[in-house]
Amino acid sequence: MFAILYPVSTYGMTIMMKLRVLYRGGLWILTVVLVVAAGCNESKTPESGLKVEPDQAAVEPAPDTAESPAEAAKATPQPPVVAEPVQPVQPVQPAPGPNQPATPMLEVKAEPNLPSPPAVPVVAESVQPAAPVVDANALPVEPVAGAVELGLKFRVGDTGTYKVFIEADKSVEWEGPPGSKPPAFSGGHTGNVMEVAFTQTVKSLDAQGNATAEITLKALKYQQKVKDSITVDFDSANEADRGGPLGQILNQSYTILLSPDGRVVRVLDAAKARAAASDPAAQALLSDSAIDERHSIAALDTGKSRSVAVGQAYSNVRTLNFGMMGAKAYERVYTLEKVQDANGVKVAQVRMDAVPSTQGAQQMASEQTAAFFAKMFDNKESYTGSMQFDVDTGTVRQYTETLKSEWMAVDPAAPPDQQPDALKMTALRSYRIQKLD
Repeated sequence: MFAILYPVSTYGMTIMMKLRVLYRGGLWILTVVLVVAAGCNESKTPESGLKVEPDQAAVEPAPDTAESPAEAAKATPQPPVVAEPVQPVQPVQPAPGPNQPATPMLEVKAEPNLPSPPAVPVVAESVQPAAPVVDANALPVEPVAGAVELGLKFRVGDTGTYKVFIEADKSVEWEGPPGSKPPAFSGGHTGNVMEVAFTQTVKSLDAQGNATAEITLKALKYQQKVKDSITVDFDSANEADRGGPLGQILNQSYTILLSPDGRVVRVLDAAKARAAASDPAAQALLSDSAIDERHSIAALDTGKSRSVAVGQAYSNVRTLNFGMMGAKAYERVYTLEKVQDANGVKVAQVRMDAVPSTQGAQQMASEQTAAFFAKMFDNKESYTGSMQFDVDTGTVRQYTETLKSEWMAVDPAAPPDQQPDALKMTALRSYRIQKLD
């Protein structure tokens, strides 16, 4: 609630027109009350000449130069002008005399000898109800004109065969003169490469459109190396390898909950497949994090709406830990480049370009203990990807993304006519999924 007092001088008295705005019964109501005061003064504000103050009970008593209580009593209080449906407002009593207790009031002072503004008739107008406040996030998202939906479409009983390729590698290499390489230096590549083929069958759908999918592992290639030394090398296409520890997970199944935006909501059941895996490498391939990485498709994370128009971009953030080089967050920006017909099939082409992101800095704080080491190196990197999406069937034909980051340290004290000592560290992360049928 707030009030505005406007003084009108007449018959040796000052009648205060008090505009009061109330909120009752879901409506804003404008009320005008005529207040009789003796000898009030006006104080102008620089902007409008009126002083607007918080509403209080009444107006403070006037100075001793005001009219006497007897004269003030002769004035008949004016009835309040009230806008429906507000109840009648009691008029304010005349200001007390010097010997009467003061009632807290708003004081509106006037500069002396200033002409009083003419009295203006006040008309109480009906006020329209305030517009309701609507949460924008609760509004349904309207499809964009000419857009296509980039979301998985699930149908109970649908079965497809996919192949996933995942590579994670880090390396340290000497880039200086061979003769100056320290004797204790040990470089090489450390990491793993996995290629797995599986079938995916939709068993059921929930109310949110998520699908319970059964995954059955059909083929597997896996290689692991430490400083260029191969420690695990498995290929299910070789008869001899199928009897090895990693062969235990072939034809094993687990179930996951998939969302239309390409997320693995959760792993529902992998107990039987995990029980068959006695080898640590096989167990690692069936962990929740490995399953999530294998079946998630980040390019379908379009935000609130799955409708995307040609030229429109959307993004999400991914955080990666590079060990002693620290953790970094990347904003993956996806752009729908075109939608074309390929042998009667409508295919959407999406390009991904990632840039360093400041989001997630707090989450990375605990992983930055060794990040100071990265400041000793010059860094360059590329992070790109692409997707081919079948708009008609709501399936991914192919999606790939590759990150390559290099850190280079060069001896600044090397003579300009000699090759400087240099050290290069590289990190590679690659993911690719392809639909085979």
